Amino acid sequence: TLKVIPIQMSLQYRFKISRRWVPYLGGGAGYYGNAFSLENNSVWEDLGFNVDEKVNSTFGFHVGAGLDIYLSPRMALQIDARYCGFSFTGDYSITEVGSGIFHSGSIEGDVKHILFSAGVIFLF
Repeated sequence: TLKVIPIQMSLQYRFKISRRWVPYLGGGAGYYGNAFSLENNSVWEDLGFNVDEKVNSTFGFHVGAGLDIYLSPRMALQIDARYCGFSFTGDYSITEVGSGIFHSGSIEGDVKHILFSAGVIFLF
């Protein structure tokens, strides 16, 4: 299982087409804190193996578009869609407890996903 915590910074350009509807385009970069765990690791331990794995955190990108729908001059609904991507590296090792036989290698992968979000904007 790969768990990812993204921290993203974006630049957005808004097209004010009316007082109520404001679409925007944006993009940016982010830091992706990654954690990897092997499911059913206890099964490997029951068979006499110690398994260790690690995936490094990394940087990635995102591009997207959205729409602000103003309900009043100080409040709007926001709908956003982003295409995000990053590559990760890591390593693993497996050791047979009885004999001490050891094997290790590297982990590489690419993650591409689309993130949909909605929220409320309050202007002060």
